[in-house]
Amino acid sequence: MTIRVYIWDGMAHRRIGGYGSVSRGLIQSLAGRPDISLFLQGSKDAPFWNEEAMAGGGYWPSFKQLCEALPQFSGDWGALDVVLRIGSPREARKPPVPMLWFTGNGLSDLTPDFVRFLSIADGHIVSTEYDRLAFERHFPNIYVAGQAGNASVFRSVPSYRSEGPENFTFFFVGSYGFRKGTDVLVRAFAEEFRRGEATLVMHCVNERASFQYNHVMRVLSEVGGHARVEMYHDARSDAWMNRWYNRADCFVTLSRGESWCLPPCEAALCQKPLIVPNAHSFGEYVPRDLGYFVRASSRLIKDIDDPMAGSLVSKYGHGDVALFEPDLGDARAVMRHVFEAADERAERAAGLFHHFSQIVTWSRAADQVADAIKSFMKVGQLKATVPTEDVGVHFRSERSSDVGGPSDDLEQVHPGDPSGVGSGA
Repeated sequence: MTIRVYIWDGMAHRRIGGYGSVSRGLIQSLAGRPDISLFLQGSKDAPFWNEEAMAGGGYWPSFKQLCEALPQFSGDWGALDVVLRIGSPREARKPPVPMLWFTGNGLSDLTPDFVRFLSIADGHIVSTEYDRLAFERHFPNIYVAGQAGNASVFRSVPSYRSEGPENFTFFFVGSYGFRKGTDVLVRAFAEEFRRGEATLVMHCVNERASFQYNHVMRVLSEVGGHARVEMYHDARSDAWMNRWYNRADCFVTLSRGESWCLPPCEAALCQKPLIVPNAHSFGEYVPRDLGYFVRASSRLIKDIDDPMAGSLVSKYGHGDVALFEPDLGDARAVMRHVFEAADERAERAAGLFHHFSQIVTWSRAADQVADAIKSFMKVGQLKATVPTEDVGVHFRSERSSDVGGPSDDLEQVHPGDPSGVGSGA
């Protein structure tokens, strides 16, 4: 039988940003399956993130056509079998039909607020075994499904490299802050490299550009060197981000707590080597023999005394909730090694491309989400009947809000000027 699934994502699929990428990947891969009938949130006339981008052809116009062809949720809960909530833990009203919540945490445990928010769901889907362990402390019916980069957009385009810095370039994309480890990243780079050797390009979309700039300048002043760091803050479409990845030579992140692994997935599809911590999602998604791993050790958030971590400690500093602290010295050593090992990094980048284009795919993730829904139904959460064969829902690398309103922003990222102009430090 066909299972009727409402994608409740705060219309994130119409915007750029992390959960938007997750929602789009699942919608594209679940649509057309004979066992799943999708219903989307919002009206067919609701705008996408940048209507100007629709006129240029390519991914966004085709995705918009798909959304227009799929039925929108009319408000008739009786027409649904299950709600698939996609988004971060937040206040929401429980829908009158069973709900699975696809979300993440990226830390060793859930905070009391997250437990309260997530308790409205009848089951949860997470993207890593690491998150599964944290969720199973508090809830039954936990399933693991993957996520991936968009291989129809992210790909190697060597001609874009000439648009980037003339020397070796490390590239980071994500928010700027303590949890993302940007303080360690900037310091490690500044202590290890002189200006003429390499460039660190940071694409950090958020409204705290002045804080980011001043923090980088302070680190450079403290180190006393002349490292070259470039910072960019405007939101970008997937096609623009593909260009940014291709302008660099290596992707790097020292995030202290990560549920999703989207930027490394995207960079790998562009055939870039990856430097990541040996922890949380990166340890599961990036093959041990292909990635470059920085040592990281567990650290209780409540014990952190760093002005940059104030909001993090306030939100997550409860009980035994911990993150992973990257080792500064090892980060320097790994970055230096990648800088010098040209043949090795090219070989690893080729292996990563194969892994993230053939194994870690949205098609596979959609299969796992569909299997999770079926398994959820089999344990009696739903009344519908499904085939009785066993289904597997766990993902592991082989290599080693209020209900449904358009006002749900789900970590919305607002688009900026697509001119590509940034600030340099």
